[in-house]
Amino acid sequence: MFKVFFKNIKTGDTLSNPIKLQFGVEGMTVRKAGQLVEGSGHHHLLIDVADIDLTKPIPSNESHKHFGGGQTEVEMTLKPGPHNLKMLFANGVHIPHSKPLMAEVEIFVK
Repeated sequence: MFKVFFKNIKTGDTLSNPIKLQFGVEGMTVRKAGQLVEGSGHHHLLIDVADIDLTKPIPSNESHKHFGGGQTEVEMTLKPGPHNLKMLFANGVHIPHSKPLMAEVEIFVK
């Protein structure tokens, strides 16, 4: 069984800045970007992104955060208000796996 999840937040949570996000994965190994190894990859955080092409590399910008160093947590500041956060686990060249591993939460930042 493969799955990704936020370890420390859930839909409906109200958080204060800076927020800490912890990423979890089961059934895959976290590796740095650039390493194409079967059964591995790294986390990406999509902030308020409605749609993404799951067949192409994930862009890198303010809404698409890469954790290509193999990081499994981050502390960050978000604008106050509601936010949709998606965690997407992708391979070493930032392309989601054939069966995408994604977790999604709706939070509020005060």
